[in-house]
Amino acid sequence: MRLSLIFCISLILCLACSKSKTESDFMPITFNVVDSLLADDYHDLELGIRLNPPLNCLPVETELLDSLQTKIEASDSLTIKFKQIFMNLETGFSCILSTFESDQSTEEIMKIYHQDFISQHDNLILDESLFSHNGLNFQQYILRRENFISIVLLTQNNQQAFVINYMIPMAFYEDLVAAIESSIGTINKTEEDKT
Repeated sequence: MRLSLIFCISLILCLACSKSKTESDFMPITFNVVDSLLADDYHDLELGIRLNPPLNCLPVETELLDSLQTKIEASDSLTIKFKQIFMNLETGFSCILSTFESDQSTEEIMKIYHQDFISQHDNLILDESLFSHNGLNFQQYILRRENFISIVLLTQNNQQAFVINYMIPMAFYEDLVAAIESSIGTINKTEEDKT
């Protein structure tokens, strides 16, 4: 049922993401947030955001974060930088917060990321949509592979583009979809950035 709900929302919101996006392209959405399905609050002061990862998703150790960062390949103009990775070791589920190292403007970074993402995943089932929530505009990509689903949210705050990627093993998707919806519903600007 939840899979159908997210799929329907994606289809309803699906827009031609290659065109310039205006404020009216982002449909406001309210998420059902169930606090008992969420882990502790995470704040990123540099980005001016807060979120709660799904329950049992713990921040990875700094050493592991650094090790994973060294394995990331840079594109010609963008380098992804992990800010935080939350993992559930039992299920293999992860929630990844990343930013970009680039000399490009925030708008250009988002455009390049979109183009790179689409070209890298053109052989996968991919749903694209736009929505707004808590004062943030999101470009959402849902990838479906045989073994996992990835929900990728691209947005910006404080003139910085960032990505939140929920990577869910297919075997646990139905069990985790309410927690993921709750987590997405908690993504918000910090109090200092709401003004």
